[in-house]
Amino acid sequence: MGSNLVIKAEKTEITVFKQAHKSLTPISFTVDEKSYRSSRKPNSDGMAYLGFRFDGRNVYLRNSTVANVAGKMFRTCQAVALNHVDRYLNKDLHWLIENAPIDDVSERFFQVKDFEEAISKARTVGSDPYRKMTFFSYAKRAADEFRPNGKQIETQTIKLKKQLEGMLIRQIVARFQTRDVRLELKLAERKAEKQA
Repeated sequence: MGSNLVIKAEKTEITVFKQAHKSLTPISFTVDEKSYRSSRKPNSDGMAYLGFRFDGRNVYLRNSTVANVAGKMFRTCQAVALNHVDRYLNKDLHWLIENAPIDDVSERFFQVKDFEEAISKARTVGSDPYRKMTFFSYAKRAADEFRPNGKQIETQTIKLKKQLEGMLIRQIVARFQTRDVRLELKLAERKAEKQA
């Protein structure tokens, strides 16, 4: 396996942390594959590896990791809101918001109810327990592994969790506002299919 490992210069970066006052300042170097010259660039993100970054003091989820999760949360909220609004056609906007399925959406990304029980049950029946992991359980485990430097991961997760309910409510409002138009289009499509 080791002999098959290929390190690509364009994906490789050397980060040096320089002591400045009471903090560490990251400086990154990249190597040009053709000339083998290194170029220095200031780096505010620090060292990045897999889904994490280290700024010399704390470990964070990479910005792209957080953005990807936020995008998945947004798309999930769109789909759940559409389903919620179309399922309760005779309900007004106030009722739809009051009865928003936030727990269902939240459980997809954050804390699964009875997580330890779900993991134990998965192991008992021989299925993969990691399928029960959510973004939250992944982030929590990472924060614990990087402790005491991983507390910022928990802060990032809390911010995402706070955004989720607002995302879902905004999508419910948007879907409610376009519901009549969507229903008219569906009726027109059905009418056209019957005539064809």
